[in-house]
Amino acid sequence: MLLNLAQEEIEIKQLLGKMNSMDKEYSDHIGRLTTSMERLTGSIPEGFTMLRQMMLQSSTMPPYAPPHFPTP
Repeated sequence: MLLNLAQEEIEIKQLLGKMNSMDKEYSDHIGRLTTSMERLTGSIPEGFTMLRQMMLQSSTMPPYAPPHFPTP
């Protein structure tokens, strides 16, 4: 009887250890996901700013005309 209780206690401790390990791993993954989302949300306004600058530059430049080569 005592042997069974000791074995169950060992199994419970092992399960608790695994749960703690999985909890830490989950927390690490969530932390990395949060960091990635912050970077993504930070880069979206930067992309729109670049796009705006390019559009402003193209509106001040003369329209593109392909080179004209005289025919012989």
